[in-house]
Amino acid sequence: MLRVIALATLVLASIRASADTTPVSVNCDAGQSLNRALAKLDKVTPVTVKFQGTCTEFVVVDGFNNLTLRGINGASIQQPATTPPAGPVYVLSVKASRSVTLLGFTVQSLPSAFSAVGVGKGSTDVLLENVKTNGSWGIVIYEASQVWLVNVNVNITSGFAAVSAFDKSDVHIAGGLLHRAADSAYHAGLLVGSDMSRCRE
Repeated sequence: MLRVIALATLVLASIRASADTTPVSVNCDAGQSLNRALAKLDKVTPVTVKFQGTCTEFVVVDGFNNLTLRGINGASIQQPATTPPAGPVYVLSVKASRSVTLLGFTVQSLPSAFSAVGVGKGSTDVLLENVKTNGSWGIVIYEASQVWLVNVNVNITSGFAAVSAFDKSDVHIAGGLLHRAADSAYHAGLLVGSDMSRCRE
């Protein structure tokens, strides 16, 4: 009987620990960094990271499970003016992650970036809600990833497409605005690859 009680206590303690959603706060205007904050987190424990100010960095969310990244007070992520890393460049990149929510902030990219936001490497149950992007391309979903775009505002000032889906990815769009560059070139609102990717509105 004591073993059963001890086991039940252990299970309940584990549930409470996994349900602990005490948010992590980041103030980029005070010199703090989203990447440094993410590097300190347990990737399998549900957590909310609230950030404010302008975070001038390439932010990478890699291998997380149940992460919420919430902007407050007009928060933004801005591409640094330094030389971007090799390969396709995303200012905010979500890779190999599950149940990630990106909420209430702006992502600014330069023409040297492939896209403002990239979601790939088989990421699933990714939600972008009330997110704005401005700059090169917009949002790229690739390598069999699953994304919801809710009230997302994409403004491309360079590049080709506002939202792109490749490699058998699944994208659902509800509300929002896709806006092209103010030039005479041809731009796409949605670019869907020919390898069975899907976009639903």
